Amino acid sequence: MLDGAARKMKYDVTLTRGSGNEWRNDGDPYLLTARFSTEMNHWYNLGLTVVQGELWQGSGLTSKRDRVAVDGRIDIKRWTLKGQISNGHNGPVDARRSLLEVEWTYGYSEWTAYLQRFVFELGNQKFDQETHSLGVRFEPTNHLQVDVDYSKDASNFGRPNREMLRAQIRVRL
Repeated sequence: MLDGAARKMKYDVTLTRGSGNEWRNDGDPYLLTARFSTEMNHWYNLGLTVVQGELWQGSGLTSKRDRVAVDGRIDIKRWTLKGQISNGHNGPVDARRSLLEVEWTYGYSEWTAYLQRFVFELGNQKFDQETHSLGVRFEPTNHLQVDVDYSKDASNFGRPNREMLRAQIRVRL
């Protein structure tokens, strides 16, 4: 990972294995991600992300992925509005994603409640996927973050909608 700042811009470049939580060599998967943004310490932030890779799919197969995304954040007192729009490909298929999030922060920024709307469109699908989430995040330090949310699909590519209660713990060293 390479990250830093130059001329009031922040940059992050990351190369990962492209095989998810497991280390897989068959098919030589990889994922290269680069994000360039305005400084994070303002009441707003704008960013551009480029993603290119071959993701591991099992049985030694990989699938090409590429994305270009634009994102933004606006802070208004205890409220934060976030959004991202991306366009690219899953192999030869057009892929578009969008995310809209509203956050409300309580206390000294340790507690956050959030509402999300996520839409994923694939060019070869008649239906899209749309998911709504309501959650809470506890982040007592920069090294620990705990998220719990309830998510429900409004649509799921024409398949049965999912309803999930999810929890995630992140530890940063």
